[in-house]
Amino acid sequence: MQSKIPFSKMLAFNPGDDFVSVDDRQGPDLIPKVIHQAWLGSKLPPAKEYFYRKAQKMYPSYEVKLWREENITREKFPLTYDVLQTLLKFNKRSPYNKLASVTDILRHEVLYH
Repeated sequence: MQSKIPFSKMLAFNPGDDFVSVDDRQGPDLIPKVIHQAWLGSKLPPAKEYFYRKAQKMYPSYEVKLWREENITREKFPLTYDVLQTLLKFNKRSPYNKLASVTDILRHEVLYH
């Protein structure tokens, strides 16, 4: 039986020690053990780096993938590569940020595969 976590420990920057490990849960592996995260554009900020490392710590048996502009390739995103590249190029020369659209498209193709 899982104990209740006090509200004071539910802050975003808690160490993650109160969570039940996914390795201790029972059931079939119907979904691949992969956690996908995306950060496009600038250098990875400290908060994003923190949550990336925290996911690796909390889910040691999972693969944690961080999608960046440099690993968006035609082989990994065959259905949407051209659209993604067009939006990324548009984003670099426009005052309008299209990175949210890019990450939405990334998510859809990752889920599809």
